Amino acid sequence: AYEPVIKEAIDIMKERYGITPDIIISQFGAGILYNEIVQYCKDNSIKTEIIPVAVGTQTTAADKIYPSFWVDQVSGLEFMGTANSKHIKYPSTIYGIEDWELGRVLGLFSGKIDAEISGLAGFAILYRLNSLLGRNVKNKNILVINTGNGIPNFIEGKNTFEQKVEKRGLI
Repeated sequence: AYEPVIKEAIDIMKERYGITPDIIISQFGAGILYNEIVQYCKDNSIKTEIIPVAVGTQTTAADKIYPSFWVDQVSGLEFMGTANSKHIKYPSTIYGIEDWELGRVLGLFSGKIDAEISGLAGFAILYRLNSLLGRNVKNKNILVINTGNGIPNFIEGKNTFEQKVEKRGLI
């Protein structure tokens, strides 16, 4: 279901920048997107590290990435913690994000990227990657999967509103 999004994102990196991702950050709700990213990278011999992120409470603004049944202890994700996936093809450690981190991302990308809050979750953990992975990722090629409709808009530097206005001939 997500393979076109994964393929498009990786193709854009290859075409525009001549690189493939060293690290891919994706949302983890039921683990489907994560599993498909792992499978796509295996099928296409892309050597990358995949970092799944989720929230640890149902009362979050990003409720689509609340993994309830799909991790060993969902409460472990609270307070920027971790949990281990279960019942999925490719087991992984899932990294917890908080609403305040998501709010920070919304503020940073306001007017620049069009996505629902769950779709922006990967951006929320970027500032913590060095400490999470125990190494400097400054020179790594990082791809954040946004399951919203913002990938081409963000790269092109236009938000959806600007595109709609442009199509109507107002710009």
